[in-house]
Amino acid sequence: MSGRAQDSEREEAARIATLLAARAYLHELLHKCLGGEPNAELIAALTSQNTLDAVALYAEDDESMAGLAALLGQAADLDAASVLDRAHDEYTRIFEGPGALPAPPYRAPYTGSHDAALFQEATLEVRRLYRTQGLRVRREQAVPDDHVALLLDYAARGAARLQELFASGDECFAEAARPQHQAISGYLADWLPEYAQLVRNSRVGQSAFLYPQLLEAAAAFSKVDCVFLSEAAGWFEQQEGKAEHLAAGSAASDAETELPARLSAARAELALLRLRGLEDNELTVLDRLEG
Repeated sequence: MSGRAQDSEREEAARIATLLAARAYLHELLHKCLGGEPNAELIAALTSQNTLDAVALYAEDDESMAGLAALLGQAADLDAASVLDRAHDEYTRIFEGPGALPAPPYRAPYTGSHDAALFQEATLEVRRLYRTQGLRVRREQAVPDDHVALLLDYAARGAARLQELFASGDECFAEAARPQHQAISGYLADWLPEYAQLVRNSRVGQSAFLYPQLLEAAAAFSKVDCVFLSEAAGWFEQQEGKAEHLAAGSAASDAETELPARLSAARAELALLRLRGLEDNELTVLDRLEG
């Protein structure tokens, strides 16, 4: 392979590594934002440079992601306590009540029979998806498996694993990327746009400044993420083997590795963040004795 071709492969490997780090960070951030009541630490993470940098990678090609980038940039300049108060009020009204929610935050009502009942067949379908990866809802039977935050937790766990596989040059990368593509396409991108629109058009959504935009960004991100996963898997399969891929990765410059390393560290911190109510919207490892 010529030097020019090697440089091109190295640059593409570095680009994919950066996007893998960004998607893992964003899935983790969205899980936390939609899964528990916001606190000061979450607002700080949401308006941080890490989030702005991760969103910026997708903002050029998507209007919703560009809008989120602008919103977060503005929020970063506001009083943090004021932002938190407004965010907490929005989260409560959109996800908790006590009044009627603007739209159900579960997948089932947007698929199949469009029945609003909980724990229907579409819910159990999601449960089976989790179990293929050895996971289950922490409060199974008490919380519907298809809550948007639980599905984002599933996506975040898969994204972190995929990033690790790529970084190590594991030949299973493409094999692992394809089911992630199918899961995000079939369990997030298939209903999030409708849910986000219903929230946006609701009485609560029309007066809110943050959560409708987060939902719209999550919906847009799920779609562009599917495209990226397909492209990344295809690129990896075209490589001549693990050794060449590792060589491309090891040749990356400090500038090319700085952002992925920073986003990876920030994602690890986010994973440890505890929020009120988050225990309802978390997955845990399946007890093998359960079958």
